[in-house]
Amino acid sequence: MASEIGILVIDDNESHARVVAEGLEREGYTAQIAMTGKEGLEKLKAGRFDVVVTDLVMPGIDGMQVLQEAKGIDPGIQVILVTGFGTVESAVDAMSKGAFNYLLKPLNINELRAVVANALEK
Repeated sequence: MASEIGILVIDDNESHARVVAEGLEREGYTAQIAMTGKEGLEKLKAGRFDVVVTDLVMPGIDGMQVLQEAKGIDPGIQVILVTGFGTVESAVDAMSKGAFNYLLKPLNINELRAVVANALEK
């Protein structure tokens, strides 16, 4: 059941985080928002999430650090990195460190929903 699926959206742009969370909630998922990498990691340690959708570029703890620490907390968690500053090098680096996918902003919510569904099948 989708409502039992927990998704954590981490993005320092609050309006973007809310749009992403609402778009996923419309699919029946339970989504929470964190505005910083630090807050996101605290939520990961305190709760249970199946998927993390995190911005790559954030002050302090960035998306790559979130990816590595999330995998340390729960090796089975699927992490999707999102960025407006994508490069082939950063995408390859993210995937080699265990990211499930790497998407460019502006996000297509239907594409994100499909990627989340695929991540949940893993």
